Parts: sequence; structure tokens; C-alpha cells
Amino acid sequence: MARHSEAVNGSVVRMEHAPDDWGTLIGKLLDDFTRVLQAEVKLLVATIEPAFHTALVRGLNRLILAAMEFCGLLCIMAATVLLLHKWLEWWQVFGATGIGIIVAVLICSLVSSDRRVPVD
Repeated sequence: MARHSEAVNGSVVRMEHAPDDWGTLIGKLLDDFTRVLQAEVKLLVATIEPAFHTALVRGLNRLILAAMEFCGLLCIMAATVLLLHKWLEWWQVFGATGIGIIVAVLICSLVSSDRRVPVD
């Protein structure tokens, strides 16, 4: 039991405070800890949610664009095959178109690998 003395109007008044028991102190500690943890989780969600939403939208946009590019590539390949078939046999047309696509992919991959910028 702790004893405190205070001076009130020139006289000394003694006040006795009963210390809290260990169970109450541990309960208060856990309550404070959970409040701090809940605040941290709310802060983390508030910072991660916009970034996640932005990344999700960007990923969906890229997926849609890739599908559209694939459809465009199929149309260009079909047009090339039909155009070349006027002068060549079918097997020659498909071979020439395949080689042309492979060369285009290699050129695009080489160009895109040169544009890597180091992050500081």
C-alpha cells in the first residue's frame, strides 16, 4: 500500500491508495496493446488498399489490351496469309508468315530489354 502526503491549507493530509492487482494491470496492458494493434491495422489497410486497387486496375487494363493485341495480330496474320497466297503455295505462305512473326518478336524483345532503367 502506497502512502502519499499532501499539504492542504497548511495541514498534512495522508492518502492511501490501494495498488491494482496484477490481473487488472495485465488486463489494461492487453487492452492498450489491442487498441494500438487495431489502429496500426487500420492505418496499414488505409495505405495498402489504394495501391492494391491501382495495381488491380492496371493489371486488368493490360490484360484487356493484350487480348485486343492478340486479336489484331490474328487478323494481320490472316490478311498476310491470304495476300501471299495469290503468289505462293499455302505452305510457303504459312512459313513466311511464321518466320516474319518470329523475327518481329525477337526484335521487340531486344528493343524492350535495352530500355531497362536501373532504379536508384
